[in-house]
Amino acid sequence: MNLTAKAWEIRSLILEMFGMGKAHHFGGLLSCAELVTCLYFYKMEYYKELLNFSERDRFIMSEGDSVPTQYVALHCWE
Repeated sequence: MNLTAKAWEIRSLILEMFGMGKAHHFGGLLSCAELVTCLYFYKMEYYKELLNFSERDRFIMSEGDSVPTQYVALHCWE
């Protein structure tokens, strides 16, 4: 998987989701796209079909303004 392309896809979906003319904290959303991409699509043991699997990794983003990036990554999960 091309992680760079996936990070750009996530950024594009963030801009589409919030719209260019709306006020939001785009800096935090867009700057953490690589981090979230690498975690979900490379490093973490995450299984969308096995959400109750006790051994899966969990990621909690406490930066409230950047949480939509995590939501978009979960939406992009294959």
